[in-house]
Amino acid sequence: MSEVPPPRTRDYLVADMLPYMLRDHVDENDREWNFTVDEARQLNVDGLPLLVEHNDGDPDAAGVQLPRIAVGRVEASSVRVPHAKMLASIEPGASSAQARAASHAVASGAFKDVSLQHRVSRRASARAGGAPVSVKRPTEVSLVGEGWRYGSRIRDFFPSRATLTRLAVESPDDLETFIDRFGYRPAVIDAGVAPASRGAYIDVLAKASDERLDKAVAEHRLYSGDVPSPRPWLTCGDGGTQVPATADDNEHAN
Repeated sequence: MSEVPPPRTRDYLVADMLPYMLRDHVDENDREWNFTVDEARQLNVDGLPLLVEHNDGDPDAAGVQLPRIAVGRVEASSVRVPHAKMLASIEPGASSAQARAASHAVASGAFKDVSLQHRVSRRASARAGGAPVSVKRPTEVSLVGEGWRYGSRIRDFFPSRATLTRLAVESPDDLETFIDRFGYRPAVIDAGVAPASRGAYIDVLAKASDERLDKAVAEHRLYSGDVPSPRPWLTCGDGGTQVPATADDNEHAN
């Protein structure tokens, strides 16, 4: 008898990270903002923190900048020109009000897109007389209402049972919005359950969420960890990282 995976505590989402923006060459004016195909293929966003609206942390009473608090992280990514997709996790544990609010905002549609922030540094060309070379280094990905890159959309959302239960109790209208927005309605119709039967309703949604997560991971090859796993949350590390806020003259969020 196969071992049943433990219930996951994280919520997951799949998003288009660099939609329709990959080109063989980019204009000089767009060089710091856009990515060429070669740059995208070398892009490594796995493990980056997942923030909310590029939050740099609020200053404390003494005016000292506090660290960024991540609500999750990028677990895996896949670049298959002309698109780049990523799998990100949100850790809405009992001690993380920010993460719970982030999951709620994704479910309700308040956060529709993701935004990749990167830093650009310039170095001298290896060729004599050559133009300076721009090196792009990703620093974080944020959940946003509308991303700078058209189509940087959150394509699917896979909430945990705990998040689904929380939505059903605290905001049933947002739960129904989530069901329709991400295409879970057929699952509850086929099962013949209604919101009034809360336990059965959540059972159906949680099962559909797990199955769709497995399918999306396989379809887009968004495996997390060294060994491909049909249950990516078994290989993911802990979330909720603190990310030091650092200044950079050439930091771009898009």
